[in-house]
This record gives sequence, structure tokens and C-alpha cells, in this order.
Amino acid sequence: MKQLKNNLKLRIMKFSDNIIRKNLDVVYVIRTTSEMEAREEFNSYLWDIERENILNGKNLYSIPARDVKIGESIYTKNAKYIAYRVE
Repeated sequence: MKQLKNNLKLRIMKFSDNIIRKNLDVVYVIRTTSEMEAREEFNSYLWDIERENILNGKNLYSIPARDVKIGESIYTKNAKYIAYRVE
């Protein structure tokens, strides 16, 4: 029973803006197509392209917070910087 409880526990993602985000909360990142394809989350289909070619061939993607790499920035839906992932 304890094992099942641990599997259901939501992880908290820490970002530099000190806003609490859970692992399935949607955030926005700017990545190239190849950077996106290299992530585990790519095969989950929990992501979407919000805007294409917004910065030197990079796209704005909506993804679950759990897929943001430590040190990677997150943005608003309008591609304005919000924060970066701390841990």
C-alpha cells in the first residue's frame, strides 16, 4: 500500500520565481525540433507547438513541468520570460 501511495504522489518542480508547479502543470519552453525530439516527454504526446519559428528556428512548446531541464527557462504563452528551473 505504501508503494502505491508513493507512485501517486505528485512531485513539485522548483523554479526561480518561487511559484509552486506540479509535475503535470503546463509550462512553455523554447526549443529546436531536435531538442524537443531528444526529450523523454516527446513520446508521451503531452506537448504541443504553440508558435513556430519564434527565435532563430526555435519553436514555443507547451509541455508538462516535469520535462523542463534544470537551468532551462520557461515562458508565457506569448514567449515572455518567466523563470528557470532550479531543481
